[in-house]
Amino acid sequence: MPTVPVEELKTISTRAFLNADVPEAAVQLVVDLLIRANLAGHDSHGVVRIPGYVESVRRGRINPQAEIEVLDATPTSARLQANRHFGQVALTRGVAIAREKSAGAPVALVTVTNYSHCGQLGAYAGMLAESDRVGMVFLGKQRGAVVPAGGKTGRLYQNTLAIAVPGHQPFQLVLDMAASVAPFVKILMKRARNEPCP
Repeated sequence: MPTVPVEELKTISTRAFLNADVPEAAVQLVVDLLIRANLAGHDSHGVVRIPGYVESVRRGRINPQAEIEVLDATPTSARLQANRHFGQVALTRGVAIAREKSAGAPVALVTVTNYSHCGQLGAYAGMLAESDRVGMVFLGKQRGAVVPAGGKTGRLYQNTLAIAVPGHQPFQLVLDMAASVAPFVKILMKRARNEPCP
């Protein structure tokens, strides 16, 4: 796999999204979070996703023009309907609202639905930890995607979770995991690199 300088990668990635008529504000956010995943060593959740994202925009599965609606808001909670927007945009908005609501309460809860792939889940928990909050992000979808230990057929939800705890800068503790052994794209990355895969 080639090594590309970050600034060059940003330029190439930005051009790919702009050529698909994605608004510049969304492009900046998505590209930054994808590259952040690469820099954290999670190439499967980084820029390798761009061709799939662009194809999803072209086919209408991702709607980068969508309005993210805030529903059922209370002083400590909200429900967001992302209307097929990029996961990075939707979850970053959810984090901002959770940060705001948690300023005056010990616990705040924000749910976000109907968005595309969001990249590295730990990034969102980390955003909350950077604001001196304990960030907890849970993602439950793809029922039957995970085979239980000793099983042969998928029965469990993927159950991805990320928890981040603030610490002295630049250190923070981030747990980012799923019930599965590995995301599907990590297996594809092994294949692309011609590396063995258990």
